Amino acid sequence: MGIDVQKRVYCRTCQHEQIVEAQDYECPRCHSEDVFYETVGYCECGAEVILYGMTNTCPGCGELYNGFGQRLKPINEWEDDW
Repeated sequence: MGIDVQKRVYCRTCQHEQIVEAQDYECPRCHSEDVFYETVGYCECGAEVILYGMTNTCPGCGELYNGFGQRLKPINEWEDDW
């Protein structure tokens, strides 16, 4: 089970912020190339989760997600199979 994942663009020039379908290399408002993209999703508790690494913690309830938005087991249930 996972969360719906979206891309969000931030423009450093005009401070525009928008959910986008595809990653482009310029701001949809001012066309500046000084943009930053991040992947976000919304947990079942309603909190926004920024998906930037291998494990991402929901700030609202503490659920763990991977970078693709898939829910992970709690860390104490992980197996040491290295």
